[in-house]
Amino acid sequence: MIEEIISEMVKIVTAKEQHIPRLAELNLLVQQLHADKYPEIFKYPVQTSVLKDEFTSLINKPDYFIFVALDGIEVVGYVLVQYFKRPDSLLIYGGDKLYIHHVSVAENSRNIGIGSKLFERVEKLAQESGVKDVALDVWSFNNKAKSFFKAYGFQTYNEKMLLRK
Repeated sequence: MIEEIISEMVKIVTAKEQHIPRLAELNLLVQQLHADKYPEIFKYPVQTSVLKDEFTSLINKPDYFIFVALDGIEVVGYVLVQYFKRPDSLLIYGGDKLYIHHVSVAENSRNIGIGSKLFERVEKLAQESGVKDVALDVWSFNNKAKSFFKAYGFQTYNEKMLLRK
């Protein structure tokens, strides 16, 4: 019951320049999780100024969408989405897709429905854009994320493998 009340107080809005410092902080949570598992792939620490520059660049691109979860004026989560239009090829049908690059919720704001509200906003974007497919990648070690994505309705459709020597 308390989770529903807290979740109802949170608003999902399009990210603005003023949200960028917090987006960088929330991104570092995910970056560290990945770097802890794969330090040979993921850089950590990452300079916050570099992340801010990246978010500033993305916030102004027409095919990128960043939605933030606001608890009052505090950003407690975000999702970064890209619109793709894939042309037909010899072997694969073309089509539109939304691809979720990042999703992050502050540790003290997890398990109260914020991730679901962010994903509902992505679904609304898909409807507004006439897009049927929303895709994302998840690292095989990240069982919490996989559980959340599966509970939300995502299905595995492709797996990547790595041979490192």
